[in-house]
Amino acid sequence: MEGDEVANNIIDDAVEELVKATVTVINEIFVEGEFLEIVTTGSVWKCKCRIWERFVSCINPEIKVIFPRFEAVYGAGLLALRSLGEE
Repeated sequence: MEGDEVANNIIDDAVEELVKATVTVINEIFVEGEFLEIVTTGSVWKCKCRIWERFVSCINPEIKVIFPRFEAVYGAGLLALRSLGEE
């Protein structure tokens, strides 16, 4: 990893806190062994400082971390159809 050591330490600390928050939510909502995907969205996950890779390396390898399969508008369309009684 290139770059400023202080900046990398700040990013590592931020990723560590994000992992702690994620694991807390997972433990509260899901049953151990249940299939789970974490969807990461937003430009910060694709930055040069490799936040996504750092995050994935700290998450249980049985949990799949992915980028969205569809644009957000797709989900909005599905919700609109559901509200009209269409499936």
